[in-house]
Amino acid sequence: MSIPRCFLLHISPLFLATLLCPIAWSQGTVWMVTGDSNYDFYGNAISNLGDINGDGLEEIIVAAPGDDNNAQDCGLVRVLDGATGVTIYTYDGDSQGDDFGKAVTNVGDVNGDGVFDFAGSAWTDDNNGGGSGMIRVYSGSNGSLIHQIDGSAADYLGGSLGYIGDINNDGFADILAGATQKNPSGSGPSTAAGYAEVFSGATGASLLRVNGSVANDQFGYAVMGGSDLNGDGTPDFVVGVYGDDVVALNSGAVHAFSGANGSALWTTRGTGVKDHLGNALALTGDLNNDGVDDILAGAILDDNNGSDSGSCFILSGANGSVIATLDGENAGDQFGSSVASYNDFNGDQIPEFLVGADHFNGQYGTDSGKIYVYDGATQTLLMSVEGGLSGDRLGYSCAGAGDMDGDGLPEFIGGARQYGGMGSSNGRGYVTVYDTVGTPPPPPPTWPNLPSTFVSTAGGYFEDFEAMAGTVPSHMSTNALDMFFRSSDPDAWANVGQNAPALSAQSGAYCLELGGNPNGMSGHHEVANSLVIGVDGTGSSHLMLDYWAIDHGDENHDDDGVFLSADGTNWESVQLYWAHIPSTSTWTQVKDVDLTTTSVDTTQPFYLLIGQADNYEYAGGDGIGLDDIHVREWAPPSPTLTVTPDPPVAGQPALLNIAFNNPGDMVILAYSFVGGGPTSTPYGDLYLSPPFSQFPTLFANAAGNAGFSANVPPAVQGWNVWLHSLNMTQSIWTNPLATTFQ
Repeated sequence: MSIPRCFLLHISPLFLATLLCPIAWSQGTVWMVTGDSNYDFYGNAISNLGDINGDGLEEIIVAAPGDDNNAQDCGLVRVLDGATGVTIYTYDGDSQGDDFGKAVTNVGDVNGDGVFDFAGSAWTDDNNGGGSGMIRVYSGSNGSLIHQIDGSAADYLGGSLGYIGDINNDGFADILAGATQKNPSGSGPSTAAGYAEVFSGATGASLLRVNGSVANDQFGYAVMGGSDLNGDGTPDFVVGVYGDDVVALNSGAVHAFSGANGSALWTTRGTGVKDHLGNALALTGDLNNDGVDDILAGAILDDNNGSDSGSCFILSGANGSVIATLDGENAGDQFGSSVASYNDFNGDQIPEFLVGADHFNGQYGTDSGKIYVYDGATQTLLMSVEGGLSGDRLGYSCAGAGDMDGDGLPEFIGGARQYGGMGSSNGRGYVTVYDTVGTPPPPPPTWPNLPSTFVSTAGGYFEDFEAMAGTVPSHMSTNALDMFFRSSDPDAWANVGQNAPALSAQSGAYCLELGGNPNGMSGHHEVANSLVIGVDGTGSSHLMLDYWAIDHGDENHDDDGVFLSADGTNWESVQLYWAHIPSTSTWTQVKDVDLTTTSVDTTQPFYLLIGQADNYEYAGGDGIGLDDIHVREWAPPSPTLTVTPDPPVAGQPALLNIAFNNPGDMVILAYSFVGGGPTSTPYGDLYLSPPFSQFPTLFANAAGNAGFSANVPPAVQGWNVWLHSLNMTQSIWTNPLATTFQ
């Protein structure tokens, strides 16, 4: 949660000069920081902080409630230098499951030293009984603990935090917090309603508390304050009620309260079932020119543009009336998952604002997420940014900020939790600071290392990795990368023998191994691995792929499978994931993968990629191996003999069929009860031992099938039988068959 940007305006001469120039809306990246480990949920909550280190640039607060530094899910809160993203302060939760960092906020100057202070909450902390919750307030100037505030049992105090300013006129900023009184891990409704409370910045004592009125409403789900809404000179505050049912089941509500005495000012309620109005709140500037700052309220599951498309309500701070409603672009976007105030950077003296849609399906994948920047005056879209990977969920949190790169212009911040969506996600999380000027850098190449030459497929290309003797040839390249940054990672493993002989191979001593480093990973974060082969398909017409593969427990990720590219940048899947390989650590043959199913022209030079991503060591519960890779020209299948069922059952019908003939072909089918030959004939070897017998001559139908169905005599149960067939028209033998009557 952030201080409303209307209270942190700093307009530089460069900013003013920029406002006089034509504006081309675009955005770049100032910096990005990721969580320490998988499932930290870094970026779950973020806030601006103001300049605490004296460099003139604003810092930020970041939460990672799943961090395990002190115990599993104890949580973590960090303050990052705004200029560089380098850590200034780090605070760990006390105990397992505390979720320290559920919420963070800039609380203003609570100790009178002239520097902004900050708070983080651990809503499942048990200091005062199970689920009592806890808030810690820290000094911005030196990082020391100023206050610790504990809730009562089952309060879950600190489910939300917000800025409020000084409500008791003692010269010190105070602290606003919500307590939903609902167990986040429990099932069934809560018997309590929730509350919002203001604590003295000077002493930490309670100054004011407002309670919900209906059990299970989750009153206090979100809180924000800091502006005088009723004109009495004291900052007021708003509270989100996630489960309010007055209009419809879980339609939600937003209540405004006086900071002077806690009296109700106004209420606005959601309009539909499970809209959850009030899931996120922000106090923005005066958008409708009535002299009172206004409110942004998320309704994350509103259905205006399809199921769970989400909405952001812009509410009048004066009376709660709806000024405008913005809707998500698509069903499932959950637009309004986060909202935040921002600076005025288009020169109309009305501040802009941010809305997150963390389940937006963007150009980089499912649930990549998106943050929108809107003009405050007109509510038109100025710019947007998307998450860079499937499952990023960028926009789970967002915040406006001041100048963080020294260009005199404000930045904004996005948090990507990287967990809980439908895409590939590991919960590591990241925070990005976005610049409002400049061109955004392109995402890093998916696979930066490409081969420098191409190997011809004339006559077929077969690779068993033995002749390479541990050296990667020029028509190959390996990528062993951090999955997020796509940079080299010693924990990643893409080995064709250059690192070590294979742990096991289908043939010989070498194969392709993709996974985590089998010598031990420093941390079980996501890695992405691949082998890229430069293939020259000149002269071919229809290329196919055969290979042997071994699966040591790989899970599905978007980097998994066989891909093709014409340029090494844009990849198309011909076989996505490795789910077709049994995860039994045994070699399995895969045949007839058609390489002509994408838009990539395989009659020219192209790249063939075999990729894998996961977070454990190769052959240690994870990883994919490939061997005996064969790229070949497609050939029509030869006539093939089958019996259905196999084995046939005595006393029941069985179908004998020879497929893949040409229509009208003459086919001879014979059998023996003695053995499988071979017996020499003028047409080649017959894999039957004499004496053998011939069925009546068959002729292939229009589908190329020649066969018949007959009842198996009961007396042959337990007998062995050998069958072989010859396409007389083409002089081609089928495969021989041997089976036993059941």
